[in-house]
Amino acid sequence: MENFALVEKELEKKVSPVVLAASEITVANFDDNAAAAVFVGDAKRTYDEIESSRKIMKEPSLESCRRIDVFFKRFSDPVSLAIDIVKGKQRKWFLEEDRKRQEAEAKARAQAAEAERKERERIQRQAEAARAKGKDEKADMLEEKAATVFVAPIVAASVAPKTTQANGYASTFVADIELQLTDIKAVARAVVEGKYPPYFLGVNMTKAKRYFKDMKTAPGPQPGFMIYPDAGVRSSRSR
Repeated sequence: MENFALVEKELEKKVSPVVLAASEITVANFDDNAAAAVFVGDAKRTYDEIESSRKIMKEPSLESCRRIDVFFKRFSDPVSLAIDIVKGKQRKWFLEEDRKRQEAEAKARAQAAEAERKERERIQRQAEAARAKGKDEKADMLEEKAATVFVAPIVAASVAPKTTQANGYASTFVADIELQLTDIKAVARAVVEGKYPPYFLGVNMTKAKRYFKDMKTAPGPQPGFMIYPDAGVRSSRSR
């Protein structure tokens, strides 16, 4: 704490004049701009001195932290790897059980659809027989019944629960997907058509700005962009 107090006094002596001078500077002509350049250079030198002091004070703590991190990683990394290995086994089992579930559901839906088709055809044959006998009202009723036949699939409950609790711990399988990019042009078209949100294009504005600057593109509209003039101040020592 005593070191902080001593450093604080020294830094305040350097910082206060800089802040005061900044508030008093105006830039309205070439001479003002030259004076501002001198101020920025001096202020940057003060900033660098402050950063240097900070790094000097911080280095012992950083080195201590690095040594502590290296020491404990020797023990935490194997445990983390062991956890990942077991989680991988859990994931493999769950995905296989989920595949079996989906397969069983698909089979149940197919069986229900086939039973529905057979029942519809049976009733339709009855309707045709009734119409052949001149019983049009009965035939209409049977045809309407055939059109509304529905057989619900019988789906067994999932074997693998999403959450397993044991001895005070819980493992929960979180639904996820794996995604691969196959056609960037198709993605771009989908964005243009409004099917995907704009962030699907993943435009990196920093790289785009660098591209237009490197190409010396004049301000104005460009495909998908509008370039406006801007300026900044770069400070360096004169030679």
